[in-house]
Amino acid sequence: MAVIRTESLEQTQDLAAAFAEKISKDRKNKNRALVLLLSGDLGSGKTSFVQGALHYFGIRRATSPTFILMKHYRIPRMKNNIKDIYHIDAYRLQSFTDLKALGFGKILESGESLVFIEWPERLRTKALKGFPKIKFSFGEKENERLIKLP
Repeated sequence: MAVIRTESLEQTQDLAAAFAEKISKDRKNKNRALVLLLSGDLGSGKTSFVQGALHYFGIRRATSPTFILMKHYRIPRMKNNIKDIYHIDAYRLQSFTDLKALGFGKILESGESLVFIEWPERLRTKALKGFPKIKFSFGEKENERLIKLP
């Protein structure tokens, strides 16, 4: 795992775009959704990271799904076998059952989907154990973030 230090929103988003390109090109199982778990304190860069990844796939406007729980983005032109991106904020979910109620099982079945789950630790489940985790934390400077990539 590599720890990358970013010093601005733009650097975080650029890192995310490069990471999204690499992980979507290099993934081995193309029969199942690519799921990434994003952990870190409030304001540590999780949503900014997702916005950068979405930008790589051609989505220019994206906001946090905090109050609606999940956002679905259809990619204008499929890229690296990704057609749909799901951004899930699990902070307000009580359990893995709540995630399943959002249609997570069906989403997983699509090999053309990329799924970002913020606050996966709130779900208290082993069902997400095998998915790569990205850990976000604050650096010493005001806009500095430390991002631990799988």
